[in-house]
Amino acid sequence: MGHRRGQDRGQATLFPLMLDELEGQDALVRVVDAWVQALERLKAEGRAIANEAQQLMRSGASTIVSGEPAARPMRSLDSRPGYNLQTAVEMQSHLIVTHEVVCETSAQRQLQPMAEAASRALEQPWTLKVSPATWRSTVR
Repeated sequence: MGHRRGQDRGQATLFPLMLDELEGQDALVRVVDAWVQALERLKAEGRAIANEAQQLMRSGASTIVSGEPAARPMRSLDSRPGYNLQTAVEMQSHLIVTHEVVCETSAQRQLQPMAEAASRALEQPWTLKVSPATWRSTVR
């Protein structure tokens, strides 16, 4: 007796291909799986934090800024991350003649480099004037 051909009944397989197909979406095993995955993520975050803490201790710093290469802990911001944007302004027109985002947290060390950059931009010699209230470099 040979194989008989008939109409397809639409049955692709006798059993589900995966065990997950046997469990409903609201089955307890799915909650446990989600809990285990969340626990693994927390462990990974804990390891990353421990690595950052070791890096902080080795560097001797009190703050690490990650994600923004130009940001630094700023004393004026209670050690929160910030930027040090230096600008040089021409006194008569009040136009910015040069600017730079620097990694230096102190503006005082940027006085001369910015005055020199302004002098080059304006093609004029420069003089440096400093007042207690504000730092100013004036190009003449």
